[in-house]
Amino acid sequence: MIRPAKRPHFTKEGTKKSVTVTIQECLEEAVITYSNHVNPQKLITVNDLKLKFAGRTDKGVHARGQVVTVCLPPWTEGLDEIQRGINSRLPMDISVDRIELLETELDPRHDVKQKTYSYTVKYRRQVWREDGTIHPRCHLGIFSFRQALDPPNLWWCPWALNDTLLPELCQQLSGTHNYRAFVHKQVRDEQSHVMTLDQMSVTFQQVTPDEDEAPVIVARFKVQAKGFRRTMVRNLVGYCIDVCRGHESVTAFKWDAIWSGSDEVADRINAAPACGLCLESVVY
Repeated sequence: MIRPAKRPHFTKEGTKKSVTVTIQECLEEAVITYSNHVNPQKLITVNDLKLKFAGRTDKGVHARGQVVTVCLPPWTEGLDEIQRGINSRLPMDISVDRIELLETELDPRHDVKQKTYSYTVKYRRQVWREDGTIHPRCHLGIFSFRQALDPPNLWWCPWALNDTLLPELCQQLSGTHNYRAFVHKQVRDEQSHVMTLDQMSVTFQQVTPDEDEAPVIVARFKVQAKGFRRTMVRNLVGYCIDVCRGHESVTAFKWDAIWSGSDEVADRINAAPACGLCLESVVY
């Protein structure tokens, strides 16, 4: 499922207004409309659905593997027909991929064993010339490599990156640590942030010809854990990007300082934009 952008709604007077619509609101409206169409004898309301999501994400984040539980009224239609009926009432950027009947009760948020997020970034690789200067193409920015058909769940990074550092950074960020420096400032002091990151890895794909002296790369981060704090994945990726572009605000810190979780370190870590983040899967 892909998070929707702003869509037109109408006021009671019939005038159009623009409001931010959530995935939950779109799904609730689609299920209610379909339920009342199939079974008009009993009016279904949002309270009857008891909709629960596997997790909430920041505004602008995408999802391929969001999991939702919902209480549907008794129907004689098959699951494929129900899926088709709901999807026909959803916006084009949201879809129900599969419907299953639960044999036992499931809490899609608290029964999670592992979540997998991906983060995709497109950038120009940092290349140094023999005279000790950076190749001029590295300074051209995103308008030298962005394409009209690039997918929406991708961040065009404006800086050339020394991406040889990324595998080691991902390895260091994996494991059990105090991730306080990588969570949103509003929740830093709410609970312990000692957590286990099962895996953080990165893969690369060159999307320009081999003869390109400063090639364009699409890097895809994969991050797995039982759960994540607010903005945590985006902060982890943002830290990696800042290190690879040589940003002095973070390169000065050693790992001991980072895992101390001090405000001094946390305040210098920047979150990568939401557009590149995608919830890939949830395991129960």
